[in-house]
Amino acid sequence: MPLEHALVVGAHGARDVAPGISLTEARNFDLIQVMARRGKQAELANAAKARFGMAAPDAPKAVSASDVTLIWSGPDQFLVLSKG
Repeated sequence: MPLEHALVVGAHGARDVAPGISLTEARNFDLIQVMARRGKQAELANAAKARFGMAAPDAPKAVSASDVTLIWSGPDQFLVLSKG
């Protein structure tokens, strides 16, 4: 595992409650940041819906289809996470 020295896979946090954070290395995926240019929000929304078959999130949340997840990352911007 390339990150084996940087992180230890598993549950982390207080032991008497559910883990506060869980770390897992993800491999073979693509991550792209998409941001609308000023005044182009509607065009970006239409393009995202046409390409991914779903609307990009417009609030702090994630939406998923079979092989892609769109993750809100700020006003008029989102991350595209897909299998590589």
